[in-house]
Amino acid sequence: MTWSIARTVALAAGLATVLTSGCTPAPVVQCDFTPLVLGTAPSPSGARLEPMVAGTLQAIPLNAVSITDGGLRGRVIVQSVTASRMSSGDVAVGARLFNCGDAPLLAEGRTTFFDNAQRPTEAPSAWQRLVIEGRSFTDYREVSVSRERADAYLIELRGGS
Repeated sequence: MTWSIARTVALAAGLATVLTSGCTPAPVVQCDFTPLVLGTAPSPSGARLEPMVAGTLQAIPLNAVSITDGGLRGRVIVQSVTASRMSSGDVAVGARLFNCGDAPLLAEGRTTFFDNAQRPTEAPSAWQRLVIEGRSFTDYREVSVSRERADAYLIELRGGS
């Protein structure tokens, strides 16, 4: 009986040491902005919005998320972007976003749909408010209303107010 008590006390002391030693597991999702900062991230391929005058504006990749607010850079990572054509002919798009910080983050997203000549097929959607809890994902979704004319899209993301 004494041996059992001594062993229990030793295990409890060892557990207390581990709990108070500051040993915390790494988060499941870890954000690494290094490729973006160093400019080594691969450029998205495919359709782009090109400026009228070369060199005045950087080409903007279509079928992607464009983070237009510098305050969100280094805080949000786009995990995935998806699109599918619905039976109505409209295009449904979505983006999965991850908040790399510990505090909740407000953001807003909207989508512009384009035809195959890169002309807008409809007005940009209304800004949708997104609340992204700390160290968690949220999904943004939008559906076109221009039926088969929508051939590409651009999702814009800015800080929420």
